[in-house]
Amino acid sequence: MYENFGTTDVSPGTYHLYAYNYVSGTSCGQTPLYRDLGDHTFTTGKVTYVGLYPSWFPFLRPASGAGWDVQTYVRNHAATFRSATDVSYFNNTQVVDQWNQMVNSYASVLIDGEPTPSYSGLVAASQDSSAFELVKDGGQPAGTTSITAPTGRGSKGWEVAGPTLYVPLVKMNWVGRRTQIYVTNTGVKETTIDVKYYNTGGDFYPPPGNPQTLVLPPNVRKALDPWERIPVNGIYAAVISNVTGNSEPLAAVAKEEDSASPYDAPALYNAFSSGSTILYAPLVKKNYAGNTSGITLQNVGAVDATFRAYYYDMNGQPQGSTVSGTIERYAPYVLYNPPAIPNGFLGSVRIESTNNVPLVGEVSEEDADVADPRLISNLALRESGSQIIHLPLWYDNYTAAGGDWASGVNVRNIGTAETEVTIRWYNQSGAQVHLQTEDVNVNDTHNFYDPSALSNFIGSVMIQSSGQPIVATANIHNWIDSDVDDDGKDDYDTALAFNGSNR
Repeated sequence: MYENFGTTDVSPGTYHLYAYNYVSGTSCGQTPLYRDLGDHTFTTGKVTYVGLYPSWFPFLRPASGAGWDVQTYVRNHAATFRSATDVSYFNNTQVVDQWNQMVNSYASVLIDGEPTPSYSGLVAASQDSSAFELVKDGGQPAGTTSITAPTGRGSKGWEVAGPTLYVPLVKMNWVGRRTQIYVTNTGVKETTIDVKYYNTGGDFYPPPGNPQTLVLPPNVRKALDPWERIPVNGIYAAVISNVTGNSEPLAAVAKEEDSASPYDAPALYNAFSSGSTILYAPLVKKNYAGNTSGITLQNVGAVDATFRAYYYDMNGQPQGSTVSGTIERYAPYVLYNPPAIPNGFLGSVRIESTNNVPLVGEVSEEDADVADPRLISNLALRESGSQIIHLPLWYDNYTAAGGDWASGVNVRNIGTAETEVTIRWYNQSGAQVHLQTEDVNVNDTHNFYDPSALSNFIGSVMIQSSGQPIVATANIHNWIDSDVDDDGKDDYDTALAFNGSNR
């Protein structure tokens, strides 16, 4: 049991903390078992999480909740500790249900059965974990990784909450697509946020002096409904921030959907809480095998940004010519099948701000005929690269829910030397069931897919570099034929993409 030594006021500052554990029946004179919790900084008016690793899902389903199913996968990254994991579901005003499960070391647990309505969620784990939500409407899937506290261990930028958020691509009836944004207050005090939408020329909507404002209590999620604020038939970027004087951390998810049928072909990606002068897209295509990719950058600085984009094939060799451009402050900039890059391109992209103005971005993959599948993921920030990446969910020819599901992951070396990349597959109990190792050169992207040792598998993955930083994008596909009218195209969106969680 844990012995209670009482409570005391804590003055602002940084402290090194330990958790002491006394075995029942022993005296305090014995040497206690303890766990080193490391340094923690306490600030007036802020919550400091000690021994907990909270993360938020700003989107579980639309307000109607009709037709949606949500599956939450939580992976324990600890090598030796079980994790006490709590999951709470909110209907915007209160907690409607809670689950508590112990998760083994390296295990990934499925938490299912959320009530209706459940609009957003909070995962609080006792060990460092990553959480992934798989949401489906009528069998059409989308997914995203949860967003950690500002002091959490999530990947910098897209996996960490912050007082200001950036959404690089907001569509308004653009090629039949639109974007909804869901924002959650992850702080402890009510705050007021304002939202501005910027076009490619740097003009923002609503007009100057009249931004969209919303009052946001803690843990409440609100939909922003951009179509009520911006002109039709365009692309925009959004900036979401606390009104002056408040600094509550925010988390947001963008949901791209069909304009005419909002629940069709869903695709999710996280808003960014910070940017970088160097970004990476681990997988980009230009009319490759019937699919093509578009990259949308957003300038998150206060002045114009200039950039260069370098394209590399899967072996790390430069392809075509460098692509460059200028981005107005807070505006979006689209890179779509640039003429300087050869047709049939398959590889990665490195984007560099040449005047040190920070950028963010997303990459969207679709059928070359602008059809399904819809795959959206966040561009990785240079600072988020690390030697370990976690994927909370992996399928290998896994038959469930009327589908035959398979996963793949593209791992990109963003370091300065060759590195050995090892990927380990774990079943849901946390036992390692397969291992694969590959040498990955500088600027290389290696695809890990369908190992022969796995069949009808569901579990999780850990990817580890021998010394260089890496980033990764994963995808999941349902291989069951969805071409019900035999026109050569999928009738349902049966794929999703998401980013690997760096640690």
